Amino acid sequence: MSPISIRPRAANTRSVLFCADDDPLGRRISEGLAWTSTPTMCLSAATQHSYDAIILYIKGSTLSKSISMIELCAELKKNFHTHASPVLAVCFSVNRRIVERLTAAGADFVVFGQDPEKLCRADESTALMDQLKEAHRSGQVLARLCPYLDYSSINDDQELTTCRAYANWLVLGPRMLRELCQTPGHLNCMYYQNPRLPKQVPGAEGRTV
Repeated sequence: MSPISIRPRAANTRSVLFCADDDPLGRRISEGLAWTSTPTMCLSAATQHSYDAIILYIKGSTLSKSISMIELCAELKKNFHTHASPVLAVCFSVNRRIVERLTAAGADFVVFGQDPEKLCRADESTALMDQLKEAHRSGQVLARLCPYLDYSSINDDQELTTCRAYANWLVLGPRMLRELCQTPGHLNCMYYQNPRLPKQVPGAEGRTV
């Protein structure tokens, strides 16, 4: 699919710019919502027109698959024309590395698991922005995720999540992640409170045991 951009039809309509690498609605975009299919198109649209909010849909579940959107976020926050526009990152999955990089890039808000088809409707997008609270601030979201979450690549699309506080010997399954490691409850975890970090291999930079 070639990159396209659809502008809001009414200048006085509250407008949202939505960036995703595919079009969930087959170009049936609601009034007041603009859709762009690439980070370059999104940056161009954001600098040419004024939007009340910018939503970045991050489909990738690994850092390598999400880096282009993270870089877009950083560019939006550095640009004179767009730095004041609230940027919401909608993440396909919960990954601390991605949230960490988004926070550093200046994302205002982070949420997880929102349906892209709903986000491609102006009323749904604006409603989501209106519902955002302090708890959705990127720094607050990052604080709820255990800093000892570690990720090892399985392939381009999958990673193995382990507990660095247990020397990466403990593989973290979906239930443990959901109920403990990705919640404020991680502060009470015995591994968090008494971490046993992996040892650095002498003379082998970046390798641990």
